[in-house]
Amino acid sequence: MCIRDRSKALIGLRSICDYLQVSRKVFYDLVDKGLPVKRLGNRWVSHTEVLDKYFEKAVEVEKET
Repeated sequence: MCIRDRSKALIGLRSICDYLQVSRKVFYDLVDKGLPVKRLGNRWVSHTEVLDKYFEKAVEVEKET
């Protein structure tokens, strides 16, 4: 199954920030820490499933410590 079949594309900084419910500053802090987003031209792009998995993994790592 292709990621596009399971995930909604988020295009643009505002869309990603709205989905994550974070400010622009927090978004850029997360990007510096490895948030799985890409720059296509002048737009940020990601997928909901990719972001969800990233934070699920982060929670698992946090529980282990």
